[in-house]
Amino acid sequence: MRTFIFLLSLLFSVASIYAENATNVRVRQEGQTIVVTYDLTESSPVKLLMSIDNSTDLKELNAVKGDVGDGIPAGKNRTIVWSPLEEYNGFAADNVCFIVECPTSDGQQQRASYAWEINEQLYRPFPDFEVVIGDFRFTRHTSKSTIQLIGLNNRDTRTVVIPESVEYNGWTYGVVGIGEEAFKDCSSITSVSIPATIKKIGKEAFHGCTSITSVFIARGVAEIGEKAFRECRVLRSIAIPSSVTKIGQDAFKDCVSLQSITLPYGLTAIDKGMFDGCASLSALTIPTSVETIGDKAFKDCSSMASIAIPYGVTSLGYESFAGCTALLSMNIPNSVQNIRGRAFADCTALSSISIPNGVTRLWKGAFSGCTMLTSFVIPTTVKVIEEGLFAGCTALASVTIPAGVQSVENNAFTNCSALQFVVLPSGVTTIGSGVFSGCSSLNSVTVGGSLRAVGKSLFGSTPNAGLKLLVPAGMKKVYAEGVLASYRSMIAEEGKK
Repeated sequence: MRTFIFLLSLLFSVASIYAENATNVRVRQEGQTIVVTYDLTESSPVKLLMSIDNSTDLKELNAVKGDVGDGIPAGKNRTIVWSPLEEYNGFAADNVCFIVECPTSDGQQQRASYAWEINEQLYRPFPDFEVVIGDFRFTRHTSKSTIQLIGLNNRDTRTVVIPESVEYNGWTYGVVGIGEEAFKDCSSITSVSIPATIKKIGKEAFHGCTSITSVFIARGVAEIGEKAFRECRVLRSIAIPSSVTKIGQDAFKDCVSLQSITLPYGLTAIDKGMFDGCASLSALTIPTSVETIGDKAFKDCSSMASIAIPYGVTSLGYESFAGCTALLSMNIPNSVQNIRGRAFADCTALSSISIPNGVTRLWKGAFSGCTMLTSFVIPTTVKVIEEGLFAGCTALASVTIPAGVQSVENNAFTNCSALQFVVLPSGVTTIGSGVFSGCSSLNSVTVGGSLRAVGKSLFGSTPNAGLKLLVPAGMKKVYAEGVLASYRSMIAEEGKK
């Protein structure tokens, strides 16, 4: 690529044994112009010359104005302004020197130069309007010397090979971005090749490209925008290069044929909805650099039978694995602290899950509808059994509740029809409404002596016959006349028939 980079080094002046006329030559850059100032001893014609790569072949510059030409009066701080982009479409050179030439009083030509380095790259700015070049449409990027691709010139194009650079009006521009919605709903595209010069694939760039079967992304791309490949319904596999550090939310949402994807180390988040609805996705390795798994990240990935969450992940988002109906088991690493609402809801094949004691909160409905889950040990660090946490876990027969739990919220165990016995720790002070409604096999619930509030319909509208509410010795009357008055017929003291 040709660029306007001028590196000026000190070139010796063409020495003259005669008296000097032009002296004190200085050079500076102002935006996209070169400004040469000098002092002139006697009135005379003045030219501005240029030497390239230390050559003795000097070129007179024409796109100049100011104190240049015939009859320039003597004086200090004479000024010549050169506009290189009016004279050149581009050139490359290791050394460039500007030389002021003027005659002396005895008729000899004198040349003077100055040591200088350019402080800013010069370039011809790309137009600030849309330009069609070949198969594509482009606009100026954030830098005036780079451009981004914003769409196809022909929407019937099947194979898209994005160029690294394009020529326009004799000047070369690097293609560094794919704009928002650049190829959105281009249903004819079957394959895409993205070069290393692209730094960002914009929001919804390929959203709805329903015929894409092949995508190549070169190493160099740093970011994939949100919804970039959403609803690419026949895309089966894709490899994300190691240069990518960010993938936006919903990037591959509803890519229903996607079976495998390679994610790079360096990615720190599986963002919201990234693989939501990828019903064929069966193989995926989460890089160890990932720290968070966002809301609905793997929702309805119904072919995923297993997935390893690496140590370092601290949070599992809302519905992050909800509807993963083939998921059989899950080991949560010790780094995880929060499992947010409905994280594993409706994982109907999930029969085993291990939760570390570092988890401080299991949010609402986190395991609701896990119909194959048979047992569960709540971490010792959890203080609240939140609303609907195990609702609809119809195979749940055993749950271990730690001593630190202080409250059980509404519908926490609703419709856990295999649950027979529940022991609530002595520190539980509140029990919400409908906590055990629909627990058709429930024989007893043991409570401690700290209860201060109990919600309505604790056991639903029709409690099981023979269901016992076991209280500490000596507490039957207190509870029967207090917070458990509505259930006095069920109350029995522990150890007594």
